[in-house]
Amino acid sequence: MRNNILIFLFLIFTSVNNTYSQVQCGVGLTEVVITINTDNYPLETSWFLIDEYGSGWTNVPLTSSDANSQLTWNLCVPDTNCYTFTILDSYGDGICCAYGSGSYSVTYNGVNIASGGSFLFSEETCGIGLCSPDCQIVIPNNVISEGEVCGSDINHGCDANWSISNFTITGVTDIWAFGGIVQSIPFTNLYLDIGDTPDLYVYMRKNNQFYYYSNYYTDTWYPNNYGFSSQPLSFSMYANVNTPPLEIQTQPLYTSPSVVGQNFDYEIIVGDDDAGSFLNIFGANDYLGSYILPANLTAGLNSITTSGGPDGNAYVDYTAVPPTSLYTNLTNGNVVHGNFWAENNNRDTDWYQFVVNDSSIFQLLSISEIGYNAILFNSSSGCGSNIVLDSIFASSCDTLFMQDTLPPGTYSLLLFPSIYSCVSCVDSIDYLIDVNWSALPIYGCTDPTAFNYNNLATIDDGSCVPVLYGCTDSLAINFYVFANVDNGTCLYAGCTDSLAINYDPNASLDDGSCIYTISGCMDSLASNYDPLATIDDSSCIYLIYGCTDSTAFNYDSLANS
Repeated sequence: MRNNILIFLFLIFTSVNNTYSQVQCGVGLTEVVITINTDNYPLETSWFLIDEYGSGWTNVPLTSSDANSQLTWNLCVPDTNCYTFTILDSYGDGICCAYGSGSYSVTYNGVNIASGGSFLFSEETCGIGLCSPDCQIVIPNNVISEGEVCGSDINHGCDANWSISNFTITGVTDIWAFGGIVQSIPFTNLYLDIGDTPDLYVYMRKNNQFYYYSNYYTDTWYPNNYGFSSQPLSFSMYANVNTPPLEIQTQPLYTSPSVVGQNFDYEIIVGDDDAGSFLNIFGANDYLGSYILPANLTAGLNSITTSGGPDGNAYVDYTAVPPTSLYTNLTNGNVVHGNFWAENNNRDTDWYQFVVNDSSIFQLLSISEIGYNAILFNSSSGCGSNIVLDSIFASSCDTLFMQDTLPPGTYSLLLFPSIYSCVSCVDSIDYLIDVNWSALPIYGCTDPTAFNYNNLATIDDGSCVPVLYGCTDSLAINFYVFANVDNGTCLYAGCTDSLAINYDPNASLDDGSCIYTISGCMDSLASNYDPLATIDDSSCIYLIYGCTDSTAFNYDSLANS
């Protein structure tokens, strides 16, 4: 026989198999033996053994081949811990006695500490092993309440699921899908039902295990059924009954244990009840196909068609509702009183949110009557992008202290009991948190008369520099190297004559460099070259040798010399 066990550490589980054998546990360990006699539907059954830190073991999902069998798990567990044992049935009818004579028993160090079989969705056994009583803390009068009634989870923060608010079967692809037969009435537009009439239902499986059954409507017809009156089937969430939306978990949450490699696969199945078991869709009932929910749901109305029905499939509408994030808001200096609860593998998670406007030092002081965890998140980008900044566990009545440096942003503080069961609202488990944050010290010069005064500085670091006036331009003739504030006294050397071509209007001291305008020939090759000229006036004359006598045979009219 198969025997799988799943070991988990703080929300993380690992699997192990279930073959019975005598176990010799080592020093510091004791043996726990879990025995289950399964009923007709073992896929519905699971169990969890969890210590006070939130770590423990669970079975690998059973299969239909485990029906009406005896399964045994042998565990060696630390003998210094306190444990809770929880057995669950996903359909809610236990393991005895409507569909088989199932039972379970648990022994700790050879002593039977739990047994049964007749329960609904779950049954828990508390105080296994070495356990300490819960402590009590004093609640001051001036505290703020977390604002949540014990047993609810209205400040669930990011621990929220998608949900489906209703299913509506709008039609079938073929009436043969449910064995329907119609015959037309001659000379009329009417039809006569001479076959089966459908009693349709919606059945869902999560990870191939039972998750939801809608019940069914009797004698239902559809818009496409040969002229019969329209009667879409709306299950919200059960036939003819208004119920809360059906939660669809798509990711691990802090509210319940999560297994390593765990999937969140959901299958919608439509069937026609023909006096068979709805769990046996291939038995007497007609199978109208199935549909696998996508991993990423789309908010709003979704219209799908099932597939795989041997004689036809169904048209189904469902409405997907996205999760909402609800927090208790914190302000600086708040002291908050809250309560913890944890029952049947489902625990309270209290999410607080606060905003830091400046880079600050955040501090948390907290205490609880049971062991618990505190996690600090950077939530500036929302639930899907939460970043864990700090995480601390504290035992009952131990003071928890957390300190972190935070840049400006939005942050979440999550608190939850470390165990998943055995903390009822009757126990009234209290906790207190004291939160505060202060801006980080900024070092600098705090003297407003100093040259380097920093108006953001909160602590003077001795760096103040006194104001020194003078000329700060290194090109000036009176440049003062120690000056840090220019007082407009800079003096510059240059030509101060406005008639000169190099006149400098900024010069305050003439340095004899003035240059004046002198027109003339500036070409040194010309015969009339003027070395003092500053502007060429195009008067240059160049020597051309030749005969200048106009009566001579070789007279050159261009010659000038």
